[in-house]
Amino acid sequence: MGNGDSASTPASNPSPAQSLSSATSDSATQSAAGDAGSSVVTCGTPADAPAGQPAPAAQKAHLVVQVKDCSGKAVQGVNVAVSGKGWNGVTDASGKFDFGDENPDTYTVTGLLTATSTPASQTLAAPAGQTTQYNLVICNITIEIQINNTGTANDDIVQVKCAHPAHRHKVPCQIKIASGAAHDHQITLGNPDGRLRFPESGDTTKNVTLPAAGTWVAFEISGENASNAIGDAVIQATLGAACPDGGAGNVGDVKGSKPATVFWFDAAEIKMTPGGNYVISGNLYTPNAGHAIDHSAKATIKPAGVDCSTPQVKDLRVGIMQLALQGVQRTMTWSNPTIAWVAGTAAGTSTTVPASIVFKRNHPVNANDSAGAVDPLYDQPGHPHVTIDANSVQVPGGCAGGGAAATSSDTPSGGAAPATVNLPASTAAGVNVGTVTYTLTSTKIDLDFLVWAVIFNKSTNQFCAVRERSWNLHADSAAAGDQKAKTDAADRAPTTDPVGGQPFSNDVLNDPANKSTTQVGSTVFTK
Repeated sequence: MGNGDSASTPASNPSPAQSLSSATSDSATQSAAGDAGSSVVTCGTPADAPAGQPAPAAQKAHLVVQVKDCSGKAVQGVNVAVSGKGWNGVTDASGKFDFGDENPDTYTVTGLLTATSTPASQTLAAPAGQTTQYNLVICNITIEIQINNTGTANDDIVQVKCAHPAHRHKVPCQIKIASGAAHDHQITLGNPDGRLRFPESGDTTKNVTLPAAGTWVAFEISGENASNAIGDAVIQATLGAACPDGGAGNVGDVKGSKPATVFWFDAAEIKMTPGGNYVISGNLYTPNAGHAIDHSAKATIKPAGVDCSTPQVKDLRVGIMQLALQGVQRTMTWSNPTIAWVAGTAAGTSTTVPASIVFKRNHPVNANDSAGAVDPLYDQPGHPHVTIDANSVQVPGGCAGGGAAATSSDTPSGGAAPATVNLPASTAAGVNVGTVTYTLTSTKIDLDFLVWAVIFNKSTNQFCAVRERSWNLHADSAAAGDQKAKTDAADRAPTTDPVGGQPFSNDVLNDPANKSTTQVGSTVFTK
């Protein structure tokens, strides 16, 4: 069969009568067919056989196909075939394929560049004793796509979208026609597996017009779903309209592609370890050992093989964020009043005083438990008087030097509380008759926190939560039993957005408007 061997013939040969009939086709018809198919006469009609000798074999037709693009450039790698015959091959560097010698007939030759493209075809008569060339035109523009606007492959990556807070990490890209176009082309960008967007959530495709001159056209991508392996999120550039240069090519024909990777973070965790029991120490209510709570956060970049030196990754760190929830946070109570009478106070003199003095520091809003120097994180190294733990920010696992836990701690105190408080004692007439002393009987701390392990960009301060956990401290110096921090049983996927920026929790607590002192009950002293 005609699979590329120039000397091959079809499986079934014609009868001598058929061969003789084919070999004596009309010369005018042969000339017309030669013009249409670029035929070249290679030999004439055979002479009559001498008497007594067998007739010579009928002459064959020689079939050749030439494939070019719309600009006239030869196209290599086109799958060509003769319809209905099973004869096929692939064009060489000159854009040609030689089917060899076949029986004279009318043949249709097709050419297909890719599985999605529209076949080019030409039907011509192939006369005996001639080479008939079938000329096919393929819409074969060459498209170049760059991710991160570079020609290198290691930075062809984008971070998966963030859910908390909702955000898309966008990477600049560009596309152009590198060769093969005579006119501007309408191209549709897409991603068959749905891992990418262009770049917003609803942008599953993007239409662009590519100048024939080869000018770059900008677009952006974002990550919708995580990659399982490097390069599995493929950008496809397909014809958005019929090929404007003519030739075989139709809407949807793939004209270029570029593999990309949507990286993400796995094995993320936020661990919290409660510390010592709260006790009164001096004038502070504080743990008797260690901290109230110790934080530890980790995350590993995926899939394996992501280049952490690229601009999209090199500034990413694992950090910790903490939100202080609203509510009354500290209460101090002084009770058990005693009186020291002013000398000379007459017997039978009475004074009515409060039974207790109560001081409260209120926290009326949820607030970022941070400070300006380390915001939006709870803690960052390198900030004297603010940094809690020098290891509070770490390189993610999967990157060189990465994988260690980001650590920090929290030790809320009840605040400096004097052991005693004095108030003047007066009669109903307003005469000062003594001093009443109250003793500190209770310091209470009521704190609730939400904590996140986050991926933090140290260059842009952008953050994305990867795990979430709560902890609380409800301690009362007057109560029995454990008075220490408690945590959720386990961390979880984030359900709440971390909060950065002001107001900062300590500023809220220290606002005079959020402090109050009240006198509770009454006690009567009589001399």
